[in-house]
Order: sequence, then structure tokens, then C-alpha cells
Amino acid sequence: MSLMKKYSVTNFVIYQVSDVLFTISIKTIGMLFTWVMLNQLGLVVELGYFLFISWALQVLTLLAFGLYGDKFSTKFYLISFCILSLLIISSLYFIESKNYFYWGIFFIITSLFSILTQPIGNSIISRILHNTNTDLAFRARGLVSSLNVVSGPAISGILISYLAYGHILVIVFCSVVISFLGFLWVSMMPSEKKADTSKVSLKILKNNPTELRLGAISGIFNFVIVPLVSYFIPFLIIDTMKLGAFDLGIAEFFFGAGMFLGSSVLVKFFNQILGKGYASLTGTILVSLGIFGVSISQSNIHINISMLIAGIGVVIYNINTTSIRMTATPSSQRHSMESVFLSLCIIPIPLGMLFSTYSIQFLSVNSILLGMSLILLFCSILIIKTPNFMHLCKMSSESLDGYYEKLYPRSVS
Repeated sequence: MSLMKKYSVTNFVIYQVSDVLFTISIKTIGMLFTWVMLNQLGLVVELGYFLFISWALQVLTLLAFGLYGDKFSTKFYLISFCILSLLIISSLYFIESKNYFYWGIFFIITSLFSILTQPIGNSIISRILHNTNTDLAFRARGLVSSLNVVSGPAISGILISYLAYGHILVIVFCSVVISFLGFLWVSMMPSEKKADTSKVSLKILKNNPTELRLGAISGIFNFVIVPLVSYFIPFLIIDTMKLGAFDLGIAEFFFGAGMFLGSSVLVKFFNQILGKGYASLTGTILVSLGIFGVSISQSNIHINISMLIAGIGVVIYNINTTSIRMTATPSSQRHSMESVFLSLCIIPIPLGMLFSTYSIQFLSVNSILLGMSLILLFCSILIIKTPNFMHLCKMSSESLDGYYEKLYPRSVS
């Protein structure tokens, strides 16, 4: 391996470690805020509104970043996120935990930093590695994403369960400092100047009924899954069952473990046995079953098992539909397709948070989750009825490559 390649790989590893530490730090701030709101203050509805505002701003921030994110360098954003997070953590150290309004504001701001590191992490891989070993790097990046989902809640839960408020913030502060130094160290190739693709992106999806339907289904997924993980599970664990932050972290850990198990083993198994189309259908049914399991759970053990099942289903559906989309879309327009598809998928998230916050005042959590389970079961029917999807799932990778150009010429012309 040449010196340049070794240096690039070192840069890549340092970036991924920094990303994991930063993500876990922000996750800990979010879980600590949830713990204070539910366990110490009992402000269930107020927590829901803060989560709604957070996700609404995340949607707007992602859209704005997609259009104007190239105004500054990637490293500028990463370093700025760390510096601002350090200032926020320092401020939280001197604020009483019961002052939930300021806590909520700081939680919302850090959540924006966290959401923006996700597209940045995917987009700069080739620049860090100087366009070498990118296939392996994207698989490694996927593993890092799963690691964030698995380790973040568990570590956050352990910290909150066994350490004092101030000690947790000191650890989080040090973790962000390490991330800051790592991001500062990493060097990368300059980015290419991006063309204005917003109108092209909209046309790509508008004239592609397959991805338009799949985007709507993914949006429904997010409408249900995000409130489940960030609102209903904390409510059931902390408020209803009177358990601690460690148990909450374990519940979310099982969801991430399901995603990890699904992506590493089960998606390949289901695809071989059922084919991609029916495996995607099975994934949707598993998510529905997982949410149904949560709705009838009488203990945290039942919730953990149900979250594991839901995590498996989510990742099977996501991997299969993403592979179809990224292969069938012509290579020159894959970035545009993914950007507008992501925008369509995340718009329902704040709506789901608002619906959940409002409905919990009049309905039981079990009834709400049962309804959400039925909605996702309906989505399984939509998958089968998605135009050309089952046909696309039967095609080989070679035949599928760029196939949307032939199938939907108006979407790529």
C-alpha cells in the first residue's frame, strides 16, 4: 500500500471514530433531556412539542443544506458543529435541569448538528479516500451507521443511570473535544462545484411512479417509526413502567441490534428465499408486528423483543428499496434522486410527532400504536401494488443498471 493510500485510510478511520463520538454525544444530550422531561418533570405533552419542533427544523435544515450547503467547506461545518456544541454543553452545565425551556432549545440546536453530519458523512467518503476503495468504504460507513444506532442509546442509558448530571456533561464535553480534534485532523480533496439540480431532482421523482410510491411508503414508515422510538418508547419505559434510563437505552439498543442483524445476515437470507420484492413485503410486515408487540407489551422484555423485530423489518425494507433505486437510476442522476427522495421521506416525521403529541392526550398509547401497526400493514399491500416494483426486483444487477432511463425516459431526460 502506497504512503498516500495509507494516509487516506488513516484519515477515513479518524473521521469515522470522530463521527461516532459526536453522534453518541448528541444522542446523550437528547436522552438526558427526555429523561428530565419525563422522569423529573412529568411533562409528556411538552416533550412531544419539543420533538415536533426539532424534527420540523431538521426537515427544513436538510432541505436548505441540500440547496446551499456548498457555500462553505465541509470541514468548516464539522468544526463549527463541534465548537457550537461545546458552547451549548458548557451552558447546560450551569443551567438547572428543571429549567426545561433552555434545555429544550439547546436540544433542538444540537439535533440539527446531528442530522447534518449524516449526509456529510456519506458525501465525503470519496474525497477522504481520494477516490480509492470507495466500495469497501461505503460498506464500512454503513457499519458505522449501525454502530451509532446500537451503541448510542445503550451508552447514553448507562451514563444517565450511574452518573450525576454534571459528570455526564463533562464526559460528553470531552467526547466532543476528541471529535473536534479528529475532524480538524482529517484532510480531503476539494469538492466539485455542484450544479443547480433542484428542478431536475423534482422531475426525476415526479415522472417516476415507482419511486414516488416507494417514497410515500417510506414517509409513512417515518411517520410511525420516529415517534415510536423517540416518544412512545420513552413514555412507556419511564412514565408507565417507572423504569430507568438504562432500560430505555436497552430498548433502543434492541431496535439498533435488529437493524444490525438484518443488514448483516437476514436481508441476504430473505432475498435468497423470497426474492427482493417479497422480502421487502416481509420487512414491512415485521415492522407492523413489532409495533403491535409493543402495543400489547406488559414488560420491558416484551418491548425489547418487539423492537428487535421492528428493527429487522425496517432495515430489510430500506436496503432492498435503496438498492433498486440506486441501481436503476442512471449514475449521473443518483445524487439528485437520493436528495429529493430523502426530502420526501422526512417531511412526514414532524407531522408524526405532532399527531402523537396531540393524540396521547385523548387516547391510550396502546391504542395509538395498534393503529400505527395497522397502517404499516396496509403499506405492505401498497408495496405489492407499486408500479413495476416486483418486476424490478426480479432483474439482475446488470440488467437493472440505469434501467429507469428506459422505463421512465421523461424522468431522466
